[in-house]
Amino acid sequence: MKIALSSMQINPGDCQANYLKMQAQIKEAIAMQAELIVFPQNALSGTYLGELWQNDDFCQFADSFNELLIEASDQIAIVWGNVKYRHGHLFNCAFFAWQKETRMKVKHPEHHFMDEALYFEDSAIDSEIEYKGELLKLNFGTDTEADVFNINLDHHPYCRDLMCCLHHSGVYVNALCVESYGKNVFVCPGGPAYYEDGELISSAPFLHDGLTLIDTQQPNHQKHELCELDVMLYGLKTFDAQVLGGKMPWIIGLSGGLDSSVNAALITMAFGPDRVYAYNLATAHNSSATKQNAQQLADALGIRLNNGAITQLVEASRDVLCNEYGYDDSKWPSLVMENIQARIRGHLLSSFAAIHGGVVVNNGNKVEVALGYCTLYGDAIGVLSPIGDCTKCDLFALSKQINELYEKEVIPWNLLPEVSDKIEWETPPSAELKNDQLDPMKWFYHDQLLDDLLSGMDPCEYLRAYQSKELFAGKYGFWLKLYGLDDPQEFVKDFCWFTSTLRRNAFKQLQTPPILSLSSKPFGTIPVIQGHAVYPQCEKLLKEITEA
Repeated sequence: MKIALSSMQINPGDCQANYLKMQAQIKEAIAMQAELIVFPQNALSGTYLGELWQNDDFCQFADSFNELLIEASDQIAIVWGNVKYRHGHLFNCAFFAWQKETRMKVKHPEHHFMDEALYFEDSAIDSEIEYKGELLKLNFGTDTEADVFNINLDHHPYCRDLMCCLHHSGVYVNALCVESYGKNVFVCPGGPAYYEDGELISSAPFLHDGLTLIDTQQPNHQKHELCELDVMLYGLKTFDAQVLGGKMPWIIGLSGGLDSSVNAALITMAFGPDRVYAYNLATAHNSSATKQNAQQLADALGIRLNNGAITQLVEASRDVLCNEYGYDDSKWPSLVMENIQARIRGHLLSSFAAIHGGVVVNNGNKVEVALGYCTLYGDAIGVLSPIGDCTKCDLFALSKQINELYEKEVIPWNLLPEVSDKIEWETPPSAELKNDQLDPMKWFYHDQLLDDLLSGMDPCEYLRAYQSKELFAGKYGFWLKLYGLDDPQEFVKDFCWFTSTLRRNAFKQLQTPPILSLSSKPFGTIPVIQGHAVYPQCEKLLKEITEA
């Protein structure tokens, strides 16, 4: 059978525009002599629409396009995903239409990132389809059945730790779009594929808008891989076009550290150097190395860099607090002046954005967000956090990839660690808000620990594995020894600091900008509980480890 698989860029909420694209691809598939064309789940509406799913007019409007597609099935069979709305009841469905007759399957309301049960209802409707001597089965996601040809419709965002594959024969079609839901910006990467007996036979390019013709009798055996950097750039470009109109300048605070360097490269690659305005907002504690890094990066990317110092504003703030309000700065903890500097940077970046009619990009990485190593209304501002779902380790790898693409040193090599039997930095990570300041994180170790905890790892099991020495045989072993955490008391001290800091800063996780989501557990999808929680079994294990 010749099947045309659609990788059509979906405009969330714009059913009319999506229908016109589908109509054009149906005509194209007929011209290709395809016998069947398959569109993804929610191809007409998009998925992450929140309260729109509770709007009667919108649901009826989205439903109305089903009849138009049924009418278009006189020359080719059509499979698509859309809602069915009847008398206040909303169902998420897959449709099959041939010669103006239709079959339907209703999706069970379950989604990895979205509580579909808030909007959609369940039903047992699941029609068998016989078409041109083949028994077809409509499915959602990657669920498949043996002894039938599966047609799987999906609307699944990119996840670096979740791979989509079919376990039996059939075709898989995922949405191609960028959708915002709450604090998250999700990228569905498209990339339709054909499987035989659970083996990937051929796949179309990801992040590509167009049709792919699959001949099940003579498959082409071409396969394509998905690069996370491409996902990030597609997400940035599409978010910028959909939300901001595609013309606004992007303002970045370029400190010369790793996070801002990677972000500057990303937004330059996405929007071009003419739309990027970089500012080095030096404090009295900035090193010459980071200042040189900022200039080197700007020159390599061809972006504007405006150099300046915030010292006058910092001193003016100190003077107002002391002279106008009577505070004694000799009694302040150092964090007071650190936060003042960070908020002044945020104030200036916001002012530059207002002057240029642009937006500020957020430079925070996932570990910083998790531990609250940021200042609200200071470096926690921005319209979008491109690296908010990336650990520092992810950024090390991304930096090397960016340099390879440019075939030159764009991200300064002095920002990346050398790891042997120890970890060495030429320019170690620092907020540079006080003298000789270094980030408190144990990079690589804390990155992995955060990923595992957010992915559902039981802290008690982790502690038991340390207690039994099993932990030293796996991925944690090298870093535990490198950071001196093979000393039980140091391990307990660090574990308590990390987990308590994580819980204590939940309020910052709630207030940071929207995050470009790349993992299965980005902030924004995780239920955040604020306040201290007591885990008796963990505390018992920590005591046993300390005493041992």
